[in-house]
Amino acid sequence: MNTACDATESLVKLIRLCNTAHQLDDNVLSLEQLAEHQATTAGSIHAGLESYLASLNKILGTQQASSEKLIENSETIVQWLDKEQDVSRLFKKSTKEVQSVWDEIRDISPSILKMIESIRSINNIFDLLHILSINTAIEASKFGDRGRAFAIIAKEMRKLADQSRSFIDSIKEQGTMVDTRVRQLVKNLSQSINSYTNLEHTVEVFLSDSMLVRDNTQVVYELIEQYKTLSETHIREWQQSVQQIKALEEIADTVLTRSKQIQSMADTLFSMIREETELASKTNTRFHARAIQEARELAMNIQTQDLYNRQILDKILTHWSSTHELFELLYILDSFGIQVSGNIYAPRYRALHHIDEGYGVDRSYKDYFSLPKKNMSPYVSSVYLSVATKALCITVSIPLLYEDRFNGVVCADVDLQYLSNFSYLGD
Repeated sequence: MNTACDATESLVKLIRLCNTAHQLDDNVLSLEQLAEHQATTAGSIHAGLESYLASLNKILGTQQASSEKLIENSETIVQWLDKEQDVSRLFKKSTKEVQSVWDEIRDISPSILKMIESIRSINNIFDLLHILSINTAIEASKFGDRGRAFAIIAKEMRKLADQSRSFIDSIKEQGTMVDTRVRQLVKNLSQSINSYTNLEHTVEVFLSDSMLVRDNTQVVYELIEQYKTLSETHIREWQQSVQQIKALEEIADTVLTRSKQIQSMADTLFSMIREETELASKTNTRFHARAIQEARELAMNIQTQDLYNRQILDKILTHWSSTHELFELLYILDSFGIQVSGNIYAPRYRALHHIDEGYGVDRSYKDYFSLPKKNMSPYVSSVYLSVATKALCITVSIPLLYEDRFNGVVCADVDLQYLSNFSYLGD
């Protein structure tokens, strides 16, 4: 009796230890997944930052080359502005000289007009002198020889008047030509002065705009220098970030390696515990007998005619599950290993599963079906991790016999975790 109690107590301890190892295994698996995710994320961020840093360096190099070219262009603009200032001064000087010539010509023009008027007056005088010579000749003819001297004087006066008229006509013609040319020159000079004035204004505006360009170029140059400084600072910060992320990646790799080591240790521990648990379960005949007894009582409630009536089977199993907390799961297989009932879970698990779960599944390849069918006797499995409840359990299967004929199997999964929590084995 004491040996059975000791074996039972040992089994409970092993079950609890196995549960702890299982929780440790879950935690280590979660830690491993987290470490893998962190390593992947850190690697991705590290690669992205290195790519961004390379792009930033390339952009900075391009901007530096552009800024140097802009500075060179600005220096050329400044030199060109100096030359344009010299040209502007030359334009102003030329404009003043043209204005001076214009003023002189404008002053000459009235004198020429006065000279032409004077020539007209002289011409009038010579016309009168010519008329006077004619009248003198007429009067001299009246006196015969005594008027000969007056006739000669009149002739000479007429000749002089003709020559003077011819000369005056020539002077008048030349004066008119000079006046016309002076007028044309005045007109051309006026247009030139207007052109020079407009050009001077244009040059002044251009110089003003050029000064603004030079000032803006200087501002741009200063901004480029500031941006260059900021870019270098940002690059240093990015490089530090890359180093920090690289260190984080190394830490994540270390965590991943250690978590894998812990996982391996947990697997080894779990394997050892399961071996010890299986050994203890094999020696615990009292517990097996108790489980077989209750499963056999359940089998006695299953009638052959009800084997394919799912509603009756589910009702019987549900009632039995509610009054026998030893089992976490009950179900029935027919003579071919096909499940003819649903998975009837203990009330503590029932809300987590669907009512039609397991129905119609072929379980003929399982030991808990093939061995009872072969041996025509109850079967007790070793301890394993239940897929349905994620807890440690053993399966007890009882053959359904009618007149020594095999009709199916009643399967009952024993909830070891529940037993360890409530010390069911000691009852």
